[in-house]
Amino acid sequence: MNSKSIIRNFLSNNPIKIFSVVAFSLLAITFKILVPVCMKVVLDYSLLSNNTNDFGQFVILFSIILGVSLLLSLIFDAARQFKIVQFGNSVTSELRSKAFQTILKSEFYELNKLSNEELSKSIVNDTDLIGNKYISSKLIKIFYHMLYLSALVITLCVFDVSLGLIALVSLPMFYFIYKYLGKYQTKIQNLYSSSKNEHQYIIDDRFKQLKTIKTRNGVEEENESYEKVLVKYKKLYAKSINVDKFKNILVPAVFVSFLLLVVIIDTTVNFYEAEYTEYLRSIGSVLGSTLIIPTIYLEFKKVLDTYYTEINFEEAASKLDSIYVIKGESRSENVPSLEEIHTLKFNSISFDFAPTYSVS
Repeated sequence: MNSKSIIRNFLSNNPIKIFSVVAFSLLAITFKILVPVCMKVVLDYSLLSNNTNDFGQFVILFSIILGVSLLLSLIFDAARQFKIVQFGNSVTSELRSKAFQTILKSEFYELNKLSNEELSKSIVNDTDLIGNKYISSKLIKIFYHMLYLSALVITLCVFDVSLGLIALVSLPMFYFIYKYLGKYQTKIQNLYSSSKNEHQYIIDDRFKQLKTIKTRNGVEEENESYEKVLVKYKKLYAKSINVDKFKNILVPAVFVSFLLLVVIIDTTVNFYEAEYTEYLRSIGSVLGSTLIIPTIYLEFKKVLDTYYTEINFEEAASKLDSIYVIKGESRSENVPSLEEIHTLKFNSISFDFAPTYSVS
């Protein structure tokens, strides 16, 4: 028995939990996609319809569908998140239960070889890392965001094929820029951490040599030297903040702005070159695309952020596996009832002590 086999058995024995997570994810995505679709339909019909009799009813109907879709997307998204937390917690509980049972059934000799503190920490922390963090907060979230991202790209292609293809092609470019900036950000953060350690060392060293520094009147010289170190520190701190903002804000904004610029150019061309009815027919798609484009890069960024979140599953599983393989007691029968011991009584008990004396 090991961590992976326990998780596999749990998944095979709890298909309803898996189905509920998938079902609520699909429902949340469906109603989120319906929002821009309904807006497109309402706008297209309101601009192109010549029938004033049912125009008001049609617009009201789809406006109600739009509002209901928005509300249901929020409800199902909240239910999805609840089910994900519940699912991760169930996996965590299963791993903990098996580990606790293993320890209870283990031989004292084998158990005494291990640290009780380390065992308890591993049972609590490593099971939480695998169930609640790795499975719930990483794997399932990546699945959801990838599914939603795919639905967004497909919907954008339905609205405008060329625009959808441009968005799809731009995602690998977004990935490489984001990945490069992530590595650069890690490098800057490491330099920043080294700079903090350097500060601590300098301050500690100068405090130790304070008497010598004052004796040789070197206070001003040390101040000037430390000011130079501070300048370097401030530059590194500012660079780390700027890289983080550029990576998480500016890069997505650039890609979103690029596609919105394409939308504006395409709309302008249709306005001057296409027939008026064709131009009106494209307005709904333009509005729907404008709503979808920022969400595409936001969801893709969430996929990348979740994927690059460092969670050492293998290390946690290895620690738990060392618990699951602890040798158990050789007897297989259950411990008999202690009822007889609890009712054991001593009657007519006496004690006699006769001291002996020796004469020297």
